[in-house]
Amino acid sequence: MSLNIFMLDKNIVSLIQSKNDGKTKTKDQIEMLQLLKRHDKSIYRFSSLSSAIEGRKKQKESKIESINTVDYETQILKSFFKKAKTDAHILKSNESNFSEVFSQYNVLHNQEKYKSVLKKYYELREKYVEKGSIPLNKKEAFSFELLEYIEAQDIAKENPIISIIFLAINQIIDNKYIDNPCNVLKLKKGKSLDENIHNIYSDLSIPNLISRLEFEGKGDIKITFLTLDKALSSYMEIFKFNYISEIKKNTGYLKLHQVEVEIQSKLIRSFFKNLFENWEASKNNSHSISSTKPSNKTE
Repeated sequence: MSLNIFMLDKNIVSLIQSKNDGKTKTKDQIEMLQLLKRHDKSIYRFSSLSSAIEGRKKQKESKIESINTVDYETQILKSFFKKAKTDAHILKSNESNFSEVFSQYNVLHNQEKYKSVLKKYYELREKYVEKGSIPLNKKEAFSFELLEYIEAQDIAKENPIISIIFLAINQIIDNKYIDNPCNVLKLKKGKSLDENIHNIYSDLSIPNLISRLEFEGKGDIKITFLTLDKALSSYMEIFKFNYISEIKKNTGYLKLHQVEVEIQSKLIRSFFKNLFENWEASKNNSHSISSTKPSNKTE
């Protein structure tokens, strides 16, 4: 029998923490609290892991800070759930210690490179944006300039953390999703760019995190992600990771080439096929022009 795990976004942890603060709750918040209560049974486990990875400092936390965050958020969950298990049942067990458990959740060892791509996107957006949006005749140039930067970083352009950026640049929207997933890239007021990027990266890495944990569970666990963020929910529906090789023992990470990314939307699959084909054609054309350019060199 598989273990059913509900992974909670930070807004769910905050909702649980504030359930008795006397403030009026929205319809979505009330329904979420009711769902959580209905599943407060011993057959379920609730995890704040994705929230803990984001941390409480709006930046990547140290090991000690992460331990404190996990303990803090676990206490919040334990005060709410009476029967369901929480992360405490793993982290406090005699069979595993914090280092062994938490080290597996650093989803991408190229984290800083992916964050640098996000930062480059926001910088380039200032260059290309006109009246709040990217003009049609500049979308390809914007995309190609960012692709050039991505390839220089030697990271996979197919990763959803990257893919969502190109959907935003080109304003590709599949109306079958409840909300525009590109809204996950919106910067929040009152936070610095680096703080925003850290929070956005933490959200964008969740599909990878969940797929990896399910893969490591070898079919024995099923994870459902809960969030009040509709844009994040839509993003989660678009991309699916399929791990295609075993993780070598005692290694901390899987490289992306060991993973297949499946795009659930036909519209979005077609967009990326055309984008990457045009990008390769552009590079080949540039190389051809460069190689045939007359030389000014004299003998």
